[in-house]
Amino acid sequence: MIYPHNYERKIGIDSIRLLLKERCLSSLGKLLVDEMAFCKDAATINEWLEQVREFRRLRQERADVPLTFFFDVRPALKRIRLENTHFEVEELFDFRRSLDTIHRLVTFIRGLDEELDEDGHVAEKHYEALYRLADGVATFPILIQQADQIVDKFGHVRDTASPELNQIRRELARVEGSVSRTLHAILRSAQSEGLVDKDVAPSLRDGRLVIPIAPGVKRKISGIVHDESASGRPRSSRPTTRSATSRTRSARRSPASSPPTPSACAPMWPRSSTATTSSPRSTSSRPRTSWPSRCGPRRPT
Repeated sequence: MIYPHNYERKIGIDSIRLLLKERCLSSLGKLLVDEMAFCKDAATINEWLEQVREFRRLRQERADVPLTFFFDVRPALKRIRLENTHFEVEELFDFRRSLDTIHRLVTFIRGLDEELDEDGHVAEKHYEALYRLADGVATFPILIQQADQIVDKFGHVRDTASPELNQIRRELARVEGSVSRTLHAILRSAQSEGLVDKDVAPSLRDGRLVIPIAPGVKRKISGIVHDESASGRPRSSRPTTRSATSRTRSARRSPASSPPTPSACAPMWPRSSTATTSSPRSTSSRPRTSWPSRCGPRRPT
């Protein structure tokens, strides 16, 4: 135990910790600063000082030191230890960039002292402390390659991440193209009939392509009014393209079947056990209840 307990504040170490945290590239570096403790071993202290001197000289001499992405992915790695769990897309992208930075940095440091002189011999080592620091650090280039097969350089999932995803996105792009062509055909027809101005173009409202129209012609175009401007004049109408829209929604949904929906032609009175066992006279005395014609013939109860 070091006495007094607040010796760091008395000698100004706490201020040095704050300065170091401001220059850390990630939360992992800040955690190491917090874990720094008093050391009295001369060999360890000299090794640390040599690492600092070499890295400082390296930053002055080389501008291509790979120090780009450092992320704390330990919570995600701890979570995926459970069976049937996986990375989220953002977590996988951070994991891939962190592995790539470590791999390039270790390769960079190991290559500093492997340059040959004019006689073909290994040149004098100038970064021995950094070389010892990088020695034994494991890198995983295969994991980087596998992650590249799933996400691109922008962190988006590739179409070829799986055969099923590739098929779904191809179908989605095909259907969206069909919807766009149908909408433009309707717009050109409305423009030729004088219902819509020539300079009108389709716009997006709540994820749907719509056509701005005037209130007076809203009933002349088959569609649904979605929006109205503050002045009350132009409106946004979505033309009726039921088949293309349904195919788009089917492509966006999961392949799993959706739960069944209640029938629109459900009986208008509750079923009961007495209704099925009553006599014809009691059944005829029951008040007559209307039945919607769209539901077809009434089923016997």
